[in-house]
Amino acid sequence: MNTSEKNFILGTIDETLEEHFNQKKQEIAPFLDRHFSLAEAFDIQKQSVFWDLVYYPLNTLWSLPYLTIKKIAETLDKVGWSHGNSIVKKLPSGFKTRYQRATEKILLDEFLGNSHGTVFVSLQERLGLDARLSKTDIEIMKRKTLDIYREEVDKFTSAQVLVTDLIATAITLLVGKFYFNDGGLGVAGMGGKIAKKMANESAADQFVFGKKAGSVFYNIFPVAPTQTQVFAATIGVGLLLTIVSIGAAIFSDPIRKSVGIQSYKLNALLVSLEQNLYMTLKNEIKQKVRDKKAILSAA
Repeated sequence: MNTSEKNFILGTIDETLEEHFNQKKQEIAPFLDRHFSLAEAFDIQKQSVFWDLVYYPLNTLWSLPYLTIKKIAETLDKVGWSHGNSIVKKLPSGFKTRYQRATEKILLDEFLGNSHGTVFVSLQERLGLDARLSKTDIEIMKRKTLDIYREEVDKFTSAQVLVTDLIATAITLLVGKFYFNDGGLGVAGMGGKIAKKMANESAADQFVFGKKAGSVFYNIFPVAPTQTQVFAATIGVGLLLTIVSIGAAIFSDPIRKSVGIQSYKLNALLVSLEQNLYMTLKNEIKQKVRDKKAILSAA
């Protein structure tokens, strides 16, 4: 590949992507006007509330360990051990709820639905890819670039998941600090304390010298709660915090939209897409053109 051909390919890729993603940036405002309202958030959540009652507690429990592992990996990377970063990359930052998967589908289907096809058709015409490359090469390149779209959207929604989960975790810590004077309590810890309180109150009600005397007595000699009481209290706390998490998810998208965060994040998504597509297309096209010329020369 001579310098002139190389410059033509790189310049065409850059120009095509820049034109396309500048246009997509103009579509952000209309897209946000149509989506992420409070009414739409409620409607989506109604369809997924059953499964999300499982996912939200799971994410709340996972968010702090994940961030801790990530921080340790970053620290180890600074002292020369970089393998931790590859481990962290394989770990999910959170487990997407049905609600979050629904919003991701809206983003992929409506906002970016025609993007991949438009970019590829334009490049095929401008670069004459059908003449430069085999059908197999073009299909491989299509799959690789489509994977970039999926990866970028996955990163985008995973970041949203992490924010929502951190809000739920923060609420859990604040509840523990406010009601039990212990900011380190999790769901199980709060359930245990509530169960102990329930056991002492139940015992005080039946104290031979009356409830007041019973309260004093069992404050000094507390009653151990039954496993049933601990289980019921923990489930109750978990359910309450899950409802709070669902509320945080419902309100977070409209709030982020109203203060401009959604617009900023979508702009960043498009910038990242453009950069990654440029690098991938540049390397793929250059390599495959080279390979084809080498095969023709050998023949």
